[in-house]
Amino acid sequence: MDALNTILASIRLATAVMSRSHYTGPWRVRFELPGTGCHLVAGHGRKRVMAGAPVAVFHAMMEGRCFFHRDGDEEPVELSAGDVLVLPRADPHLLYDDPRAREVTIGSLVSEGAPGPAGIADVRHGGPGAVTRTVCGTFRLEHEAAEALLSLLPGVLHVRAGQSPSSRAVTDSAAVLERELAREAPGLEAVVTRLSDILFIQVLRHQLAQGPDGLRGWLAAIQDAQLAQALALIHADPARPWTAESLARRVGMSRSGFFKRFSEQVGEPPAHYAARQRMKAAADLLREQSLSVRQVAELVGYQSEDAFCRAFERRFQMRPRGYRRSPELTGS
Repeated sequence: MDALNTILASIRLATAVMSRSHYTGPWRVRFELPGTGCHLVAGHGRKRVMAGAPVAVFHAMMEGRCFFHRDGDEEPVELSAGDVLVLPRADPHLLYDDPRAREVTIGSLVSEGAPGPAGIADVRHGGPGAVTRTVCGTFRLEHEAAEALLSLLPGVLHVRAGQSPSSRAVTDSAAVLERELAREAPGLEAVVTRLSDILFIQVLRHQLAQGPDGLRGWLAAIQDAQLAQALALIHADPARPWTAESLARRVGMSRSGFFKRFSEQVGEPPAHYAARQRMKAAADLLREQSLSVRQVAELVGYQSEDAFCRAFERRFQMRPRGYRRSPELTGS
């Protein structure tokens, strides 16, 4: 089974391209995205995304060069055309071509710039110097997906152009995204959203291709064929009452050996991981379907509605009916 495919299919991505930026030297721009990602796109009619959903930010370098400096890091990193940078936890950071240039925020540039097609800001800033063009956007993952992915990644993913086949795939994905932005054809928003999703997956593929160093959780575990199969089974059928014994049997391992290896690699026992995925499936059903709580409980494998409600409350600190009425879900 393709574990990465199965896991990503169960994860909810909400991507948005925030801006196409045309910088001319000298320039220096600050990105403070935690808590402001919605603000950056709300002014141009974008849909509201779920409040509290962890956000990652990406920068795709289309032309020129600049420097990236994350708050707290000692040295800046040089970026060149074709590079793609992802900050899984959207740490505050700077992009600049001259550290002495006057600092402005991306929020102010987006607010001042004219909205382009599909509500994507067309940012122009700087002096009379060399040109740097970038595409900037966000990836949002809701609830369990954030815990299962963004927290497992390094703080900065820097894909350098031309390093390997996997890095070239990332660069090519970014180039296709920019070409679509330039076309302004019908259906642009839907196409750009899907291309952004593809860019995120290509970055993950590239990270996995570098080997297990620096990877944790299921990102490390899916490089183990037997653990990858077990993870794919859980994500493909989260309602099944998976146990260490049943999973070990399906992947051809002893229960004790499987339990030890899974717990060490993923960071929690198999039953705990499976239970979290079951609650994620329940939350998705409550959010998207007009089903009763009893129906949701049955669909995720609970015989008792009361038992389901107690388990759900332990996970989300609210009962299923309260969760469904939450302003973060309704947008009110």
